Amino acid sequence: VFFMLEIPHHPADVAQHSAQVCARILKEARRYYIGITEHPVRRHAEHKSIGRERFAILHIAAGSNETASLEKQLLSRFGGHARCENVSAGGERASAGSPHFTYISWSTQNCLMRRSPKLSEV
Repeated sequence: VFFMLEIPHHPADVAQHSAQVCARILKEARRYYIGITEHPVRRHAEHKSIGRERFAILHIAAGSNETASLEKQLLSRFGGHARCENVSAGGERASAGSPHFTYISWSTQNCLMRRSPKLSEV
């Protein structure tokens, strides 16, 4: 399932809106991943192949500087959860492509996680 959500145009609203969307999604998510990409359809297929059947675009920007910054902000807020499958702080895959997308991919099914929770999360 691929979602294209209403995305605010004013930069000051983007982080707040994205965090609100993530918070709503995490109420049903068994596991999730927050990322950036130039190719959302391809990334959705990759995530779906490992069991994250849902995918929502949180923000579209002209370049990856903006999407990487948003990814870092979201991971600073939501990355510490045991259900989060991100293994780094975000922004590492910034690239020159345009447009660029920030997304969240998640599963509502019980299944094995891709990584073990951090010791501090146990």
